[in-house]
Amino acid sequence: MIFDGNGNIFGTTKSGGRFGQGTAFELSPVGDGSWKEQVLHSFGASGDGIVPYVGLVLNSAGNLFGVTNRGGTYDTGVAFELSPTVGAGWTETIIHNFGKGEDGQYPVGGLAIDQSGSLYGTAEAGGAHGIGLAFELSPVDGGWKETILHQFASPDGGVPTDTLTFDSSGHLFGTTTSYGRYSKGTVFELSPTGAGTWKLTVLYDFGSHSEDGYSPFSGVTLSSTGTIYGTTTVGGKYGLGTIFQLSPNAGEAWNQTVLYDFSGYWFGRSDGAYPYGKLTLDPSDNLYGTTVSGGSSDGGLVFDIATR
Repeated sequence: MIFDGNGNIFGTTKSGGRFGQGTAFELSPVGDGSWKEQVLHSFGASGDGIVPYVGLVLNSAGNLFGVTNRGGTYDTGVAFELSPTVGAGWTETIIHNFGKGEDGQYPVGGLAIDQSGSLYGTAEAGGAHGIGLAFELSPVDGGWKETILHQFASPDGGVPTDTLTFDSSGHLFGTTTSYGRYSKGTVFELSPTGAGTWKLTVLYDFGSHSEDGYSPFSGVTLSSTGTIYGTTTVGGKYGLGTIFQLSPNAGEAWNQTVLYDFSGYWFGRSDGAYPYGKLTLDPSDNLYGTTVSGGSSDGGLVFDIATR
């Protein structure tokens, strides 16, 4: 979820709403400690996208952008814009239908936005090799133009389900859930070449040893010093996922450290298991995240971990 400048929260649900296919919503603070919800859009009308898995991004004009995993012209997902209209709620515009030709299909992760208003994301399928791609959507002459930044081809990973993350130099970082050297996913960097193209570099291949994590579902989190943090949904000492750190190493391969192995409900520790969400880093370099199961009642938990 994201905040605007007034403290309102915006997000999505992948089901529910008027058509049962998901919503975009706003939560506004009332002033007495409570919050008021407003449904901005119900997905699922004819031609609309359905099943938005992740949240939204906000541009400088106050418009919201996101993707859906299904629906649209080819039933392989859409990118959409929600624009506020004074006294008339919010209006949805489909800015891209995924799935034509060698386009991406079924985007799962959210969008990243740059200062010019261009949007960046991944699709978990489609592309020239059928295992996903990274894309850019740029506003052009009142419409939107898609540019394919990279088509995954197995050795460099595949099936990206993450939200891309910018660093301060305009490079993009992300993960793939599968393929790569050991067929267990990768961490990658996309760098602009200056000629309108982007170069992908694999920073780490998961699965290099028996207790390594693998299959990262969410994107990565960057520190101010360039250290990368993330989670893997499975693998590690107990097979229930890990928290990992990647540190740059002066032009050489990045150093990976497993910061934590989740042990779950079954090993007597009431620990979490299977972390799917992206980590949040606070100013003191503490990481916060969630797991989908484990904990005292095996229903998942919220955790924090100190990195220093």
